[in-house]
Amino acid sequence: VYDEIVAVKDAKGDIAGTSEVLARTAEPILVPLTTDEQSGTVPNVVFPTAIDRRGEDVADVYYGMADARIGAFRLTMGPLPRSAVRR
Repeated sequence: VYDEIVAVKDAKGDIAGTSEVLARTAEPILVPLTTDEQSGTVPNVVFPTAIDRRGEDVADVYYGMADARIGAFRLTMGPLPRSAVRR
């Protein structure tokens, strides 16, 4: 029996490929809300699988839904906060 909800938060990492996290969202950007996301092999779990950049601040995100289906949404991103930008 699964009684936990798994959600995704966004983190922006260092472009040099290090593991340094420069910024995080305060709230999750992807949570299981629909019936397809809440019921399946592993209920109440959503997880990103691919990001297709469509422009400077836009990307299509493909994600798994309850380990049974694939979903997609368009993500519009803002700039990093000044405090997170390396000088």
